[in-house]
Amino acid sequence: MKYIIFLLIPLISFASIDITEIMYDPSGTDSGREWIEVYNKGDTDIDLSTWKLLENEVNHKINKYEEGDSVLEVGKYGIIADNPDKFLIDYPTYSGILLDSAFSLKNTGESLSLIDGEGNQYEYVEYDVEIGGKDGNTLSLMGDVYVDGSPTPGLDNYISENDHDDDTGNSESVHSSAKELSDEKKKINLKIGAGRKRVVTVNTPIRFEVVSNTDIEDNNVRWAFGDGHARTGREETHSYQFPGIYNVVARATEGDDEAVSRTTVTVFTPDLSIIEVNIPERYIVLKNSGNREVNLGGFKLKGPDLSFRFPRDTILSAQTDLYLSFSTLWVLDDLVILDVSNVSIEYPEGGVVKMGK
Repeated sequence: MKYIIFLLIPLISFASIDITEIMYDPSGTDSGREWIEVYNKGDTDIDLSTWKLLENEVNHKINKYEEGDSVLEVGKYGIIADNPDKFLIDYPTYSGILLDSAFSLKNTGESLSLIDGEGNQYEYVEYDVEIGGKDGNTLSLMGDVYVDGSPTPGLDNYISENDHDDDTGNSESVHSSAKELSDEKKKINLKIGAGRKRVVTVNTPIRFEVVSNTDIEDNNVRWAFGDGHARTGREETHSYQFPGIYNVVARATEGDDEAVSRTTVTVFTPDLSIIEVNIPERYIVLKNSGNREVNLGGFKLKGPDLSFRFPRDTILSAQTDLYLSFSTLWVLDDLVILDVSNVSIEYPEGGVVKMGK
């Protein structure tokens, strides 16, 4: 049985790192020419030689290249290459931190993350080849969205005029528009991103926001949420009534330009239950018996003399118990008439969670 314990600790510095570019499909042969760009966005330097690259659940050691440095300073980019010698042939002007690791990125997509020397996981990414990054382009992080971009190792990412306006990167699409997708000869003035893939519980609002390279009017952005609902606006909130995997499509227009972006939302029914109400010790135990973590933000606990809403981003890990003090729940001494049978959990947008399913 797992437990969550909250402790007060001093404020200290933490590592924080982004995977900012993924080169998984170089032009020509891929062998030895794949690389990953990382950016230190934290407040402390990182010695990446003590870290590992986790690629599709396989750990790869990160090594210094020749006599180079392995410390990635705050605000700096670094490259982790499958073969640094071949990387420097492709990018002879690169002069930043260059590190060596043995990996082979799949052209069909896979998961990537970085593991520090203490085993903590950072920056988990599941890259999707439908966004782009093929034939010499990279998957480039713009804001918090990956887009099809030109390779810029060691530099800020940008969208080139030859990048696709539909982030599938294909001339074929199931999208409804008959508008021809961009080719290499057409200058694309509008590029958007619909956001990262999301996982959410049923009856829970989820926020969507279009990221673009220009300012787009609200009424020029149209969302299709994949469940029959649609809405207009750059920023929208939506919730799903039933579990499933939904394809969310954002379509934007500006003058004669049109851009389309797509993401997915996985919706599931949480396996939550109240397993104990301890009156003498003054606590309630909530259990997540499922195999996914649950963001309890907005969920409610209801019962006689009890009405409590969880604050935003209260995350309960899979197969974990959460002990909640009566003082946290604002349960008063002379009003306690609770037991397991009369305490319920409610979704943020209403409806009682079926407990112990």
